[in-house]
Amino acid sequence: MGERTILPPPELSERPTLKMRHLVLLGELGKHGTIAQAAKAVHLSQPAASKLLGELEQVLGVQLFERSARGVEPTWYGTILLRRARAALGEMEAAHQEIHDVMTGLRGHVRVGAILTPAVSLVPQAIVRLQADNPAVQVSVTVDGSVRLLQALQRDELDIVVGRAVLIDQLDQLRVEPVADEPHSLLARAKHPLLDEHPITLAGVARQPWIMPPAASVLRARLQALFLAGAIEPPRDIVETSALPVVSSLIMRSDMLVALPPPLLQPYLDAGAIVVLPFELGITMDCYGIITRRGRELQPAAQSLLAILRQQSAPGFPGHPRPTPV
Repeated sequence: MGERTILPPPELSERPTLKMRHLVLLGELGKHGTIAQAAKAVHLSQPAASKLLGELEQVLGVQLFERSARGVEPTWYGTILLRRARAALGEMEAAHQEIHDVMTGLRGHVRVGAILTPAVSLVPQAIVRLQADNPAVQVSVTVDGSVRLLQALQRDELDIVVGRAVLIDQLDQLRVEPVADEPHSLLARAKHPLLDEHPITLAGVARQPWIMPPAASVLRARLQALFLAGAIEPPRDIVETSALPVVSSLIMRSDMLVALPPPLLQPYLDAGAIVVLPFELGITMDCYGIITRRGRELQPAAQSLLAILRQQSAPGFPGHPRPTPV
């Protein structure tokens, strides 16, 4: 007698069709144990429910329930399908609930990426306004450089980016709404020795210890160009970081200098712990903007945050970041 050949299951597209009503009836049969009660639960007559169960067994080619005078008991095949049907029905119910919640604005998850300046001003202000009306909306914020943020946007890991459109070869895939540029100032601790120099010179600035952004950044390249254009050797005593807590701590504990937009350290400026040195760097970063992907419809919570960001970026809105006059 030859061995029995067990064929692999057919591809999903080639399998007999299971309908949602089959799964619903199956779930009720497992819950109630009788065709009569299951039929009532799904608003069918008993003969119609029996026919539907027969269809399901015919589609699968196995007996799912043992019938008796006391009701129905799942077979081994029926037990397997019941477990999977309950999971599938639970997932479908969760999906319906999630869609309902999102459409009614009750909840949702918005993923935002931002460069430093909007990350401490525009973005948190917008999040506060969004959650004031939609407290169940979850917002996650990623702070990074524009290149990495746009790569995450392209991978659908972010919904909205507030940064610079630096991926030139992919600009046709992005919608960019300009907001403002980023003029940089030279910041130091209060009572820094340079405050006693009149005027402060580029050579004097270069002799100081510096906090520099990472070597691959646009700002680092522009700072290097600033010193080279003045025939001055760039600072050698440097610490590389863009982490604001580290920057602020180093500034207040040493004579280090840093080139940043003043709003990033505004609380320290207001307290008088950090000051803007009277030295014109002449460095303004390219305009940043609100960036989304073309052809991708945002879910309602993300659309709401996008609308708030646009409103807060509009000229005339209180606190609107303005481009530097040329």
